[in-house]
Amino acid sequence: MRFYQCAQAYRRELPGAAPNFEWQFWTSLGLSLGGAATSGVGIGFVLLLGAVVIGALMLSEVCAAREELARRTGVAAHLTSSSTQVTLWVLGQVLSIVIVGLVLLVIQGVQFFEDHNTVVRALRKRVS
Repeated sequence: MRFYQCAQAYRRELPGAAPNFEWQFWTSLGLSLGGAATSGVGIGFVLLLGAVVIGALMLSEVCAAREELARRTGVAAHLTSSSTQVTLWVLGQVLSIVIVGLVLLVIQGVQFFEDHNTVVRALRKRVS
């Protein structure tokens, strides 16, 4: 999964960054799968809600690590703010049963990976 690889890259560059990422990632994934499997009963909604909350915390930590790495590498380009990333992701998750939610998730994903590529390019320039 590309998001997981991005987060691990930030953590390699900044030891101690996103300290809760591992458990948040796997817990969010487990809750999502459990929620999807039990979506016909009340517990499914609770599991999916938990996945959204933990996913938002995880994304916030990863974005904070990205912003710190960008600051340290002197990335001058504008990066999408952590709050914008999290807001788009949460709204996309909540509204994912309609097309609007899926569009928001695509926008959030594109912005996240564009920002990641910007930081990676800056790291490569720093090493060169």
